[in-house]
Amino acid sequence: MQLEDNTMNSEFYPGRFNELMTLLSELSSERRIALYLRFWEHYLIRDIAEVLGRSWEYTDQLLKDSLTELRLRLANYETTNQQVAV
Repeated sequence: MQLEDNTMNSEFYPGRFNELMTLLSELSSERRIALYLRFWEHYLIRDIAEVLGRSWEYTDQLLKDSLTELRLRLANYETTNQQVAV
């Protein structure tokens, strides 16, 4: 799965795209796939659940947890990089 090959690229998200790609690569493959299908391919949760072989409830929670983890990693990434820049 090449996230860079889709319409979302650094031209549209300058300064944040590379951070996002780095942080996404640190997630489990199941979380990456779920996020990719939901936000890049606009799949419904039921369709993602089918692809993953999981229940709707599991997939819904997986997406929520994945976004939470990504937000926490982004906050930590920003904090770490601000400390290095000082």
